[in-house]
Amino acid sequence: MKKVFLVCGIISLIATSPRLLADIAVIANKDVADSAVTIDYIANIYLAKVLQLPSGAAVQPLSLGYDEQLRDNFFRLTTQKEPSQLKAYWARLVFTGMGKPPTLIDDEADMLAAIIDNPVNIGFVQAESVTADVKVLLLIKTSEE
Repeated sequence: MKKVFLVCGIISLIATSPRLLADIAVIANKDVADSAVTIDYIANIYLAKVLQLPSGAAVQPLSLGYDEQLRDNFFRLTTQKEPSQLKAYWARLVFTGMGKPPTLIDDEADMLAAIIDNPVNIGFVQAESVTADVKVLLLIKTSEE
């Protein structure tokens, strides 16, 4: 009986974790011409199937390296792939010379700085971390409110 309560408690804690429920903003330099993109387009950018924004501007995807929950949630929602599937996907593309994975960035502050400093970069952060210095191309709602 104690095990049932423990499991239910853990599931409840995980389900209400702010990291898992935090909305995710896909961001770019505020000077890019594009104002919005679809989730499928973002998936194609992050899978190296598309190398530019709809306006034709080149793009370099960046990924958070430190926050596994946020990163994994982003990739599940955009690419429909689990971390192990992404690892295999990127290994295959790198091996064949057909692409390279997104550049890893240490934290959200560094992500914002990289986006501000280089109009080619595109990345993602928790929506609450967005500043006026970047443009939100897509807001991924992770909870039903």
